[in-house]
Amino acid sequence: MAQERNRVSMWLLWLVGILWFAVAAPIVILSLLFLEVPLWPSFSEERTVEGTMVWAVLTMWVYVTPVVLFVVVRRRRR
Repeated sequence: MAQERNRVSMWLLWLVGILWFAVAAPIVILSLLFLEVPLWPSFSEERTVEGTMVWAVLTMWVYVTPVVLFVVVRRRRR
């Protein structure tokens, strides 16, 4: 039972990692092409609260997820 749960959690870890890469890779590639800092906004006067929230969630996903994945993998290896 514990081995099955370990296998499922490993699949979830891989799934989150692949999903993160699918989101972050295009952002990094476009940032390099346009020579911009990734996800560094220049909000205009027409910005909305919803747009700012979408930007905040996407930024958290791109910058926090790899740190969490790194910590989880390091804990599993101990």
